[in-house]
Amino acid sequence: MNKVKIALTYRVIGFVIALTGVLVHLGIFSGSISFGTLLYYTVQSNIVVLVFFGYLIYKTVNTLKNNEQETSFKPRIQFIFVIDILLTFIVFWVLLAPEAIKSNYPLWTYSNLSVHAITPILFLIDYLVFSDRGHLVLKDIYYVLIFPLSYVFYTSIIGLSGFIFGYDSNKVPVHYPYFFMDYDRVGLMSLAYIVGLVIIFLGISYLFYLNDKKRSKSN
Repeated sequence: MNKVKIALTYRVIGFVIALTGVLVHLGIFSGSISFGTLLYYTVQSNIVVLVFFGYLIYKTVNTLKNNEQETSFKPRIQFIFVIDILLTFIVFWVLLAPEAIKSNYPLWTYSNLSVHAITPILFLIDYLVFSDRGHLVLKDIYYVLIFPLSYVFYTSIIGLSGFIFGYDSNKVPVHYPYFFMDYDRVGLMSLAYIVGLVIIFLGISYLFYLNDKKRSKSN
């Protein structure tokens, strides 16, 4: 099996896992659909990856039809989405999982693992294995912030406007999707969390950029 066929098979698997993960997370299969889940960064970032997997499948099928060997499509855009979905992966397992364990949140279900681990890892591997190196430019590391910071902005606006994402264990309304963004609960520490995450992910993006340049030179 050549590389293009391997890429196509891999991307179909990635698409199916991303799709089922989002649908399960929304409660489609349980009969208790929660469209409010769409307001969470986790689901939104997984939908972005789902759509891009679909795009990659479309382009890979066309490559096969034309007897070409290309597996890399829009690597700069894929890089941006890789970092954005890694934000989902890292923030959940570093910041949110410890709190989830305390509240007996079902960590090891397909619903949780698909959106917080499997899909992010599959998409990262796709980028590392099938995308060409040497396309990134320095400004791309800042583009990765567009989606997350836009999310912070609009969820902060609706939170300050009184929107309720849910209720805590004491039945107190929660106006923000994640505790580290919740000004009501952590005060100005929410700003520190966000600035810290921005710095960390700029650093991760820069490491990807350096690796991209190093690998392009070696090739």
